[in-house]
Amino acid sequence: MACQQRLRTLLAHAMRGAVKDDAGAWSGILRRTLASSAASSSSSSSAAAAEAMAASRNVVGGRSMAETIIRPPTFLPVGVKKYKPTTPGFRHRVITSRIGLWQGKPYDPLVRGKKRIDGRNNSGRICVWGRGGGHKRKRRVVDFKRKAHWGVDGRIVRFEYDPNRSAHIALVRYDTEGVDDPTSREWLLSPLPGQSQVAYILAAHGMEEGQVVQQGPDASLDVGNAMPLRCIPMGTTIHNIELVPGRGAAMARSAGTSATLLRTSKDDYVMIRLTSGEVRLIHENSMATIGTVSNGQHKQVNHGKAGARRWLGWRPQTRGVAMNPVDHPHGGGEGKTSGGRPSVSPWGKPSKGGLTRKRRGNIANPFIVKGRPRGKKHQFKTRVP
Repeated sequence: MACQQRLRTLLAHAMRGAVKDDAGAWSGILRRTLASSAASSSSSSSAAAAEAMAASRNVVGGRSMAETIIRPPTFLPVGVKKYKPTTPGFRHRVITSRIGLWQGKPYDPLVRGKKRIDGRNNSGRICVWGRGGGHKRKRRVVDFKRKAHWGVDGRIVRFEYDPNRSAHIALVRYDTEGVDDPTSREWLLSPLPGQSQVAYILAAHGMEEGQVVQQGPDASLDVGNAMPLRCIPMGTTIHNIELVPGRGAAMARSAGTSATLLRTSKDDYVMIRLTSGEVRLIHENSMATIGTVSNGQHKQVNHGKAGARRWLGWRPQTRGVAMNPVDHPHGGGEGKTSGGRPSVSPWGKPSKGGLTRKRRGNIANPFIVKGRPRGKKHQFKTRVP
């Protein structure tokens, strides 16, 4: 009876994870499994369980039952998850929803080891305070150039969580050689063919599992497609933007970020506006992706407790007024003090509102048409090229 009850629960969960077209097949499997389990319960319940598991392996796209149970939904997750205040750490804790992301391990050929730096430079000296510890991570090799499969259509296999960035990533499969119907469910869920090529890309808001993504000048203006800036019309929302052609994307890569193309090509440069308000000139041959980066609810995350920050590799920060004069300009004094001067860094630079770099003429970079708003005193003026 215990084995029969476990089979009933397992198959019920599997039916929830299967698609609607396979609901009839799953109901037949459930009836046959329970019947065989009841008939053989007196002799060998373990043998019936093994036979039922073996019979259900080739029901949905040739996948095992365990793979069917963890099959993700079609769309990217949207929304946040809040906790009941059962503990002080849960009272204000808010995280982004991960329903729909792949629950298994990442694709192993695209995973590399990641050595911890912990705020140290190339000579091993600490140059950034408050870093260290945290959970071990593996680096996912993300394709930021989108030129390795130039002109080849790819299909999104699944969406995954990446601990090294705030956005989600998508596993894309290219080259359908040897596959009869690349739109079939079996092609999406079967083991990767020998001639197939896969890559991780940044997931954009609005992507779907099974969606076709393109890269190249002839790509359509659909979410997730990458193309040179000269091929994108004015007013389009873009992300994953290259600063230098061929070097890989460097702007608008974090969760929920995007940019708007303000002006098409003029003198080999296009004008874009970032979410910070900055307006820049970028070469027309630089690559960009259509749409907005996924996981836009990341800005609503509240860790809820200090331990959650430690999991991410952040260590406690010591206030300057709690240090000695030899360690910080705010340190020292008899009793509790406020620092005695406007807030500065440990090396004496203003930490609130002051400029920390030199400006050549009106702006610091000739490709910046309009700087980020920094208040009335430090706001850059607009320069029309």
